[in-house]
Amino acid sequence: MAVSDFYKGQLVDLTDGLLVKALINQTVELTDLTATKYSDSITVELILPPDMIVTRIDFLDSNNNIVTTITGIEIDTSVTTVFSHNIQFVQGGA
Repeated sequence: MAVSDFYKGQLVDLTDGLLVKALINQTVELTDLTATKYSDSITVELILPPDMIVTRIDFLDSNNNIVTTITGIEIDTSVTTVFSHNIQFVQGGA
């Protein structure tokens, strides 16, 4: 059974409300997140701190609970500081 557009929209709205800040490398907190909502996904854009190697980004809610984490990355912010992450809601299963 496919996830209906109605429920995808609810997931997008709920996720948008949860994403309050980002924690870079478990040390630097960013609160200036730009979210763009689509019918089945949300894209979050942020400006990373300059002159560092980013290896982990945690997106947090207002109570500092992790909503989602990105690991296994290596972003050299001496080259670029803009980062964009898309969270898409699709049906999984067999």
